[in-house]
Amino acid sequence: MLIPYWSDGQQQSPANNCQTNSINSQKHKKMKKISRLWIIIPLLALFVYSCKKEQEPMTNPVDQAQLEKSQQIIQRIEAFDAKLTGNFKSGESISVDSLVWYTEALENYSHARPDLAYENFVVSKTTYTVTLDNSNLSLTDAANVYADMQTDLTNEMAELPGSDNYLKLTDVALDSVLGNTAYVSASRIIGLRLVAGIYEPFDENDDWIWGYDQGRCDGTMAGVSDASNEIQRRMNNTWVVPDESYRFILNTLETIEVDPIGNPEFQGRLFGGTFDFYHCINNEMMTYYLEQSHVIFNDPSEGIQPNNKHLYHVQIDDALYGGGNSIISHHYIATYGEITLVPPTD
Repeated sequence: MLIPYWSDGQQQSPANNCQTNSINSQKHKKMKKISRLWIIIPLLALFVYSCKKEQEPMTNPVDQAQLEKSQQIIQRIEAFDAKLTGNFKSGESISVDSLVWYTEALENYSHARPDLAYENFVVSKTTYTVTLDNSNLSLTDAANVYADMQTDLTNEMAELPGSDNYLKLTDVALDSVLGNTAYVSASRIIGLRLVAGIYEPFDENDDWIWGYDQGRCDGTMAGVSDASNEIQRRMNNTWVVPDESYRFILNTLETIEVDPIGNPEFQGRLFGGTFDFYHCINNEMMTYYLEQSHVIFNDPSEGIQPNNKHLYHVQIDDALYGGGNSIISHHYIATYGEITLVPPTD
């Protein structure tokens, strides 16, 4: 269902169409730390959206094939960890692509808790340089890269207030290769303050200004939240783990950016168009945009969700393309990954 945009910035309200699915170290001379960027992303709380109509709960059944695949991945991660910490590095080399996969997988396996819910989160990015030899690097250099990553993670966590903060996920990427120098980055999402996941629908008081922390349409909550934040925190669900004795990690992460300006096929389904800067989104439209966001980012037929990967984290930025009555939109940054189940330890 498409909502037409009108020249005066108004929208036609959709009929009540609640979806039936749940909304679901040692520093090596060849490596140099380049930068670290911190972005604080405000959230009031992390909740899971529930339609006002009764829905079937999301299930995530574990089958034998998934368990076997998870065990194979864990064996690869643990073997890499053993090489980094043992005396097996002499003369051995790995490709830069393997460095990216293994360091990402090992840090998530060792530290990440994407199965928990948080009140807030921060994002950081650290970049490293690695000297290559025919697209490879020594295992000793790989160990130094990972040691630097662990030092940075420890320092980042120590800088955060409180004690109930956990790494949600780490996304390691090969940003570029110039000559024999590779630039590798580690982007982290760290959850702040554990909360219990509950369902929260939009109610009749949930009329929000579209973005920039402008608050509710009645003038309250200014500087605290806005429409994009309220949709964002509902989309960041807690995954349902089929057996409480299991936890899970994400690997082979992939980030996709979408907004209705750059992706016109989603105009009318995600917020965006020619509106006043103080445009108010009423509670019915808030529900509609949340429902459409869920479908677009979770239904493979929409063409966004990568094959065999699951949506885990959504960030919604406020995009402004000019002043006054101009083009504004919600810009979505969605992180997907393959799920690896981690069995209980004795």
